[in-house]
Amino acid sequence: TIYFFFDVTNTGNTTIGGPISVTDSMGLTVNCPLTSSLDPGRSIRCSASYVTTQADLDKGSIENTATAHGSFGVTAIDSAPDTAS
Repeated sequence: TIYFFFDVTNTGNTTIGGPISVTDSMGLTVNCPLTSSLDPGRSIRCSASYVTTQADLDKGSIENTATAHGSFGVTAIDSAPDTAS
């Protein structure tokens, strides 16, 4: 089993509305702390787990790309995607 941890940090200068969520390229269920907002400079840690397969071992690596989601007023906002392998 591989555990993924996604640190979501508000690097801007305005508060991001929640709930804050993360989606990833592997379609995992990502669990984030329930929060109504994320102030500038603050972070939350989300997590997911994945059970490796023989195909993963044969390939030699696992790559996952994640994007964080929140809102600014009624406007949905997304982070830039970030990839780890």
